[in-house]
Amino acid sequence: RDAGGVSARFEASLELDEARLDLQMFGRASAGADRVQFEALGSGFVPAALARASPLFSDFAVLDAPVSGSGTVTLGKNGIWLGAELKLVAGSGHAYIPALGDEPVPVDYIKTNLEFDPVANLLSLHRLDFKAGENGGIVSGTATLDQPDGFHIAGATVAMNAEDLSLNIANFTDG
Repeated sequence: RDAGGVSARFEASLELDEARLDLQMFGRASAGADRVQFEALGSGFVPAALARASPLFSDFAVLDAPVSGSGTVTLGKNGIWLGAELKLVAGSGHAYIPALGDEPVPVDYIKTNLEFDPVANLLSLHRLDFKAGENGGIVSGTATLDQPDGFHIAGATVAMNAEDLSLNIANFTDG
């Protein structure tokens, strides 16, 4: 802290049972600022491991693959989360999508650039490239999330665009 403002650095390995996130953050706020932006780097996170650790995070069960990423997280006064811009990469693993059946979908990779506005519950997917077995493509769009119970997403209003989309999912696509 100095006359020009305050800066903070945070490094941690967060663990809950088998769930882990290695996180580094650096932020600076000018004197009198109403928000602080943190540059963040994260690695080692497997969303499904967090779901296995606690029913509170059951929505994370969909992806059982290591995720790493970087981006900017913005916090307001009193620590209120104001938004995030992230670039995330998921490595090889599996996706579990109940609407597609009980069989896991193999994931080769997922690369995404997204922005989230928690005040509007708006997820802007600037670009998502994926390869999952015979499936792949590039997707972009927006989703307005219905989250009446905290972390759990009850529904969403979605508008998406796809390029070079290839889908071959048993009992879902035909031909």
